[in-house]
Amino acid sequence: WKVITPGNCISGEVQQNTCSVCGKTVTRVDDSKVTGAHAYKTVVVQPTFESAGKEERVCTVCGEATLVKVLARLPKFKDVDTKAWYAEYVAYVTANGLFKGYSDNTFKPNASITRAEVVTVIARMAGANLKNFSTTQFSDVPKSHWANSAVAWGAAKKIVSGRTSTTFAPNDNISREELCTILVRYAKSQNITLKTTTSKVKFADDQKISAYAKDNVYICQTAGIVSGRQNNMFAPKDGATRAEISKVLTCFIAAID
Repeated sequence: WKVITPGNCISGEVQQNTCSVCGKTVTRVDDSKVTGAHAYKTVVVQPTFESAGKEERVCTVCGEATLVKVLARLPKFKDVDTKAWYAEYVAYVTANGLFKGYSDNTFKPNASITRAEVVTVIARMAGANLKNFSTTQFSDVPKSHWANSAVAWGAAKKIVSGRTSTTFAPNDNISREELCTILVRYAKSQNITLKTTTSKVKFADDQKISAYAKDNVYICQTAGIVSGRQNNMFAPKDGATRAEISKVLTCFIAAID
């Protein structure tokens, strides 16, 4: 008897035998092969500003769940309304250590985010060990710069590039097309293909998207990571706020998970 499907926690082993004379195939289930072994996967319910989360081991066959740990409810930022459109995304990126709040217990959701800040967040998302990264070719990111190691890491991995061959412009606000480019490059560095989940929509200001970034913008759009603003405008040269990037990163992680 040939094993077609191994036994698991609730079902026996599915076996099949084909007669060598007539060719008839018979299938049976051997209930003595019920193993009782669960096929677990880790399932995380993210904590929010309103409720605690949890990490569980859940059997993909029978659904049995075992609590691993409770994830504490997130402390609220005084400038993040829990009913705001971005609250769930801010909760996600802070719960996962991608963003941090400020010392005055604010998140500053409407503040712009710089190129140095974005590459730092990407390094956190990658779980990168930055100890061996400290030298860059960029004169405006010296070793004394707070983001030096993250920029050096990003450049070495070809995730980010300079505005010129010798300058990175770390304090410039990240543009929307730059953000898409960085995310696509990061995915490639991890051998991840961003799958198409929605139809391509040509933006009304498509001609304003830089040539180097156009493919990356539409890869992100069709993967459900970014969308246009009012009147189907992408605004490729505009900066992005911390709230907007919180949503983009949440969608990006969902796309590569």
